[in-house]
Amino acid sequence: MIANAHTGIVICLKQLSGNSLASGSDDGKIKIWDITTGQQTKSITVAGAPSILDLETLNSDQYLVAALENGKIIVYDTQNNYAIYNTLMFHTANKKVYRLAKSLDTQYLYSGSEDFFAIVK
Repeated sequence: MIANAHTGIVICLKQLSGNSLASGSDDGKIKIWDITTGQQTKSITVAGAPSILDLETLNSDQYLVAALENGKIIVYDTQNNYAIYNTLMFHTANKKVYRLAKSLDTQYLYSGSEDFFAIVK
């Protein structure tokens, strides 16, 4: 069991490769957990602390992608200590990006926002 995960509501969860789980919250943090021990292995604070609304992985879990309430999509490099790999601004600023999905061949990232757009990149 994982306790005291966040200081805000946990909004999204994403199973990562191996025994890892990512959680995103309205406290502006993404946390990485070892699901066999329940121990937190990494905590990422998103600049400006916007809510994390969804999480997705790309390229065999090399990248963890976060959809934010401020309209941004942030891509973290899991093989480089979760350093920011890219910040994407596909949607209207300050319009929440609610959902992320990847194509079955993992070539495309889909995102849906309250700006009434679904984007394919």
